[in-house]
Amino acid sequence: MYKRLTYQQALEQRLGHALLPLVLQLDADDPHGFVREWKPVYGIPPAKHRAYAMQWFTLAVVLVMIYAGVNTRRIRKPAVGHDDEERRNE
Repeated sequence: MYKRLTYQQALEQRLGHALLPLVLQLDADDPHGFVREWKPVYGIPPAKHRAYAMQWFTLAVVLVMIYAGVNTRRIRKPAVGHDDEERRNE
């Protein structure tokens, strides 16, 4: 039968060491702990992030289209007798 491992058991297997069954947490009254009321530094709304991502995805699509267009063009060979016509015009 398949035994499902907990996160701790899986980590112990990968590390090759036993882990203590405890979790350390910061004291809520500690003045030197992490900031608990985190706010975005720049205040950029999610819509701006989506617009920025869309800009890069659009650039990637355009570059792929240009790459495909440039690399799939046929190289035109001059027609037979083309050199003779150029010599007559000189």
